[in-house]
Amino acid sequence: DLTVMLMVLNSTVGDTAIPGHDYILGSQTLTFMYDESNNINSTPCVNVTLLDDDIPENHLYVTIGLLVASIDSSDVLIVPGKNLTTILILDDDHGVLVGFNERVIQVNEAVNHSINICGYLTSLMGIWKSNLSSILVVTNSTVKELEDYILPTSTILFPAWSISGGTIWCQSIDILNDTIVEDSQLLILQLVSTNPLVEVDGNYSTITINITEDSNDYIEVQMQCTLLSVSEENATATVCAMITVGVLEKSVSVVLQTHSITAIDGKDYIGGLFTLTFTSGQSLSDNSFQCLSLIVLNDNTFENNETLLITLNSTQQDAGIVRIPHARNELLLTIIEYPSSDIVEIGMVQDYYEVVEGQKPFVTICAALYHGKLGFDVVVLLKILNCSLGDAAIPGRNYILHSEMIIFIYDALNSINTSCVNVTILDDSIPENTLYVTIGLFEESSNVFIIPARNQTKIAILDSDTDFVISMQYRQYLVDETIGIVPICVVALDTSPFIRKNVTFTITANGTATAGSDYIVPDSFIVDSTNAMIGDIFCFNVTIIDDEAVGNDLYFSISLAVHDSNTRARILPYNSTTEVKITEDTTDYVSIGFEQAQYIIYSWINSTLKICVQLTEGSLERDVTVKAGTEKTSNTTAIPGENYLPLQENITFTPNGVTSSCIFLTILTYHSSSEKTVALFLITEDRAVHLTHSTTIVKIDSQSNVSILLTPRGTVIIITISVILLPLCCLFCAICWILMRKKKGKLRKSDKVHPAVTKHDLELVSEHDRMTVIFGNQLIATQMKNDRAAKSVNDSSTSGVESLLISENENSSAQLY
Repeated sequence: DLTVMLMVLNSTVGDTAIPGHDYILGSQTLTFMYDESNNINSTPCVNVTLLDDDIPENHLYVTIGLLVASIDSSDVLIVPGKNLTTILILDDDHGVLVGFNERVIQVNEAVNHSINICGYLTSLMGIWKSNLSSILVVTNSTVKELEDYILPTSTILFPAWSISGGTIWCQSIDILNDTIVEDSQLLILQLVSTNPLVEVDGNYSTITINITEDSNDYIEVQMQCTLLSVSEENATATVCAMITVGVLEKSVSVVLQTHSITAIDGKDYIGGLFTLTFTSGQSLSDNSFQCLSLIVLNDNTFENNETLLITLNSTQQDAGIVRIPHARNELLLTIIEYPSSDIVEIGMVQDYYEVVEGQKPFVTICAALYHGKLGFDVVVLLKILNCSLGDAAIPGRNYILHSEMIIFIYDALNSINTSCVNVTILDDSIPENTLYVTIGLFEESSNVFIIPARNQTKIAILDSDTDFVISMQYRQYLVDETIGIVPICVVALDTSPFIRKNVTFTITANGTATAGSDYIVPDSFIVDSTNAMIGDIFCFNVTIIDDEAVGNDLYFSISLAVHDSNTRARILPYNSTTEVKITEDTTDYVSIGFEQAQYIIYSWINSTLKICVQLTEGSLERDVTVKAGTEKTSNTTAIPGENYLPLQENITFTPNGVTSSCIFLTILTYHSSSEKTVALFLITEDRAVHLTHSTTIVKIDSQSNVSILLTPRGTVIIITISVILLPLCCLFCAICWILMRKKKGKLRKSDKVHPAVTKHDLELVSEHDRMTVIFGNQLIATQMKNDRAAKSVNDSSTSGVESLLISENENSSAQLY
């Protein structure tokens, strides 16, 4: 009988179970029963009783190893890789019950401030073995992170010392005031447990934060034009309102209402009360317009031009958030009579001019006679319409219109058909957006018809001054991977009191760090430059993500650009970029060690031993290197160069997912009755590498031999014998050879082969006319049938070894010693 021992080892992957408290090992030995016929494949077992301690704790591990008594150490080898078994004991006791104190809370976004959401923690048991935690998850929310709120951390930690019969915990959340017109918003948070010791109360697992709108948020809406003319032939007049101040994230409405002056509703136009709706996202850009197509009727009656008034008002529902300037809440619409054959048609020569202030002193605008003949001098009027897509220029400060009329002088030959007037452009040295002047033509006599498609011209005055100059506050930020939030700031270097709106900057980032996995930056940020002073600092937040993996230091560059090209703002070119360098978290590590603590190899011939090193814990984002090598110590008996070749080799693990790498130790042949040992060590200078099994021992043994029984069909049986019996076995084989030769006379071949051949290496191939012995990929012997001569192949490899006897008879066998 053979008895092996069981030993409980400390767990390397988690908490170790306590014998007698968490489990009982039924026996410390396993016995394999002797059976003379060797027909019984004995598989002894032992029971491990698991105990329920009713204590909330982490999962526990029991690791049991196989050991051989010293008396059997030379006859029994524990199979490497199958020398341990681990039992994982899952805990079924809940430690605490957690939940929110309230289900709904309400807060106003009027000012930036922090609020606390609190909950309770109730002890279910009285014993703890580790800290506990829970996670806050944002679900089904209408708010935007970093725009409406900031959650500093999503993890709620319950330290072991704070856990008692009843505990109150709190988590802060920053509520941000975005100055955007929007509906009340909901932020829904849910408690989620990733720890089996923490149970979430299903009735109090979520909390809803109702963020009500700041009553001071508003938008400003005004008429696009205050004067407009249209021919009764055109059928429609386009009347527009536009947003000039504010940002929308909800729908708001305004009302346009028509009022007759000389034009009659139903005869000259179709009037009434009309609603214009601005939707989310419309603000301070080309899409901030909402227009009405007012139907104009042609009454086929020759008459004077007619007028009506269109007023702009807010709806009762949106009166608190829509402001309408008194000076821009009305439009006077003139319906121009369709011309007769006795009148002249006049229109502008050019409908658009563009000039940079300070570069050209004046712009000449002209009108022309397009149809008809003059019988006398004709006067047409010029009026400033202020019907522009952007900011209106101010007369006297931005321009001077030298005449409010254009005169066409009568010429009997009708050779003069163009008349002009100058508009002087003034340089006010004030930083501002591009300004617009819209000048309209109006007739003074019923004999003149102003062509509707040529009834006005626009002058765009491009500003040559800059209103707002900023620079990055710092050229570089050096942050740790665990920092969380990093404020990136700019400083105002030059400002103007005439800035009329906020400035939006777009943000781009690139570098060795990866957006989304290493950091998060917003797409843009808005600087409230309305009251900015030189030296003011404006910041936006960048989130740094800790990936908890071993990696290199990373960096990324952040660049700013002015979002709106019409905004008179700029960034200093040499200070428009900053670099954020993320230093690797020094607490991240990986564990590396030998796969086995011991190897056993036999030294009949020069051979190679494969020794593997594995990564057992952690993850990689960069290469790590350990050095493996042999070292002669006072505890090792093998001699370098005589029993093995010295080895020093670097092993590199890369982030490709491979967790094991191997080296090869060359063992040299020696004949001795004593066992030799070699020690291999792992060393590293990488601070992120923890060596868990840094030493392994190789035992070199030369006392065992193998007997292999072969038949012509390739059956291999391995029988282990002792070196002491070798002479007797040789004598026995010689007698058998003589008896077989006398009895059958058909012994075909005797050849020599290396004694380290195993059942996996030796192959006997029987064909119709020959018989072949193969060792690995090397041909050892071949024998033609009916050829009685012994033939040796590769005789140089057979010195000092025993003979291979092969019989061709189907019922005979060959033995290799």
